[in-house]
Amino acid sequence: MAHELNLAPVQKTQARKSAILVGVAAVLGSLVPLIPFIIIGKDILFGVVVSLVVSTITLFLIGWWKARTTIGRPTRSGVQMAIIGIASAVAGFGIAFLVSGGRGA
Repeated sequence: MAHELNLAPVQKTQARKSAILVGVAAVLGSLVPLIPFIIIGKDILFGVVVSLVVSTITLFLIGWWKARTTIGRPTRSGVQMAIIGIASAVAGFGIAFLVSGGRGA
């Protein structure tokens, strides 16, 4: 099956490296929207706005960097990454809101 799918052989240490990379990226990516709340403090609404702005900028920069290091148009890739990321955040919030019965925190 590996021959049919043209899969390259993978070293045993590569799986561990990939797992560590994905884990570190997930932790760092999760901290990006939380840091504004830590810095701002008790003003939740302002924290949400700052968190959305910081997250959007971060997503844009990651998409831009991805296109610069691989292939593609950096600005378009950045905008796509930002739109997809913010849309998924809004969808997650909406689902949580509906599951909670429409009540806020």
